Amino acid sequence: FAHRPSQAMVGADLEAEIVVLGQTVSSEGRMTCLVLKSMVMERLRRSMMFVTTVSEASKVARNAKYILVVLTGGLFQDQTFLKMLETLEQANPQLEIVSALADQAFEFPSAGFFLELENNYGLAMVQSVKRVVNILALPFSPQTSIKVMSAQVDELTRRFKFAQMPSSDSYFDEFAQSRAASNDEGTALGGTPKKDALEALQLKTKDSMPSEDFFLGSTTHSCEL
Repeated sequence: FAHRPSQAMVGADLEAEIVVLGQTVSSEGRMTCLVLKSMVMERLRRSMMFVTTVSEASKVARNAKYILVVLTGGLFQDQTFLKMLETLEQANPQLEIVSALADQAFEFPSAGFFLELENNYGLAMVQSVKRVVNILALPFSPQTSIKVMSAQVDELTRRFKFAQMPSSDSYFDEFAQSRAASNDEGTALGGTPKKDALEALQLKTKDSMPSEDFFLGSTTHSCEL
């Protein structure tokens, strides 16, 4: 299973505000990360990247604001995951963590695990892993219906605290007030204020929202089993 970002989107991915971390050795775990990334991205309209190498983690760390950790069975035995987590933490200590429990087989680490982790990787790695497990993980069930998954992702996205874009209503109000101040010029010219406001809203939001291609194909992934 290979993760291959298209060359055209590499730059956009490296500006990702949310970095998705999860299994790198399990094809099922990787697919779970991609599904969750897609669903979160659809709701938040924020740039995201699922990283699978330490090099990728190092490049995205500076601009990222959140790490979305997808907890699945064997995650903390995945050496690449551990190194990516440590790399992100060291490069950007201000990163906030959001976690999703996506596998009933996931086991929270024991005291013995942390002792072994410290012996093999050092205290910094222990602190990084503890940051992940000390945060209440919200459930994500990739084997259930889309209705259940959608409800779970809706709840998960509330953990991300981004500045909200103005609503369409505020855009309409702003436009209507400006037209009223100009003596309802649109009506005098035979225009329809509501229609004009909607057209203005479309133009105003066009440049501020990522394109449809960005959401549907920001990263091209191919599976090689």
